Amino acid sequence: MSPFTLLHPNRMGPFLFSCEHASNALPSSISTSEKDRHFLSTHWGWDIGVASVTRHLIELTQSQGIFSNFSRLWVDLNRSKDRTDLIRKETEGHIISFNQHLTPSDEIQRLQQYYSPYHTAFDQLVQERVQHTPPVLLISMHSFTPVWNGAVRNMDIGVLFDDCETLGLHVSRLLRKESLFVACNQPYTGKGGLMFSVEDKGKRHQCAHLELEINQALICTPERQRYVALKIYNALSELHKSVVNF
Repeated sequence: MSPFTLLHPNRMGPFLFSCEHASNALPSSISTSEKDRHFLSTHWGWDIGVASVTRHLIELTQSQGIFSNFSRLWVDLNRSKDRTDLIRKETEGHIISFNQHLTPSDEIQRLQQYYSPYHTAFDQLVQERVQHTPPVLLISMHSFTPVWNGAVRNMDIGVLFDDCETLGLHVSRLLRKESLFVACNQPYTGKGGLMFSVEDKGKRHQCAHLELEINQALICTPERQRYVALKIYNALSELHKSVVNF
């Protein structure tokens, strides 16, 4: 299993989309329990609905993209190597069978085979793209559950940022013009390394970078996925017109 998929790597569109939690697949040789399979099908296993939205955006903006081909429960591409949840051992009290009894050597091998190739490919994609005009905005695409720990998350989209606060606030305003309920740094903050993948590449190559979090209730069907993608596209089109350099 290849750890990633590149979409249109030679395009010079104004955006580069990444989707770190695009898949809930595991290597074919891995055995799973019924309970494992349940969690793999939920938000623990992947970001439901967001891969389709991202594919629409890549086509609408004539831009580039990189997608993961494996579950975040195998290894989480949006976590730095020093995080304890990089390879998660349990979810909601369930012990994940294929992550138990891993030796340090096992973990290193998994990172070498899956984690590092994705980040190397993403980094190379950005490195090549920044040598050309127009400037590029890196956007990491994710989705979130409408309810968490009994609390309703009522925003449609969260715009996550740290260093790029001015840009993040501007994108938030443009999304609101599309009649979307937008929250900044919600339901997670973009600060403190919690949008690791895109922030790592953005800082390394001095590129503007954001993470978008979409409510899974909003993108639960193919029709809704395209509808939301069009709204985000409208906002990004306005952004591209109004900002010469991201």
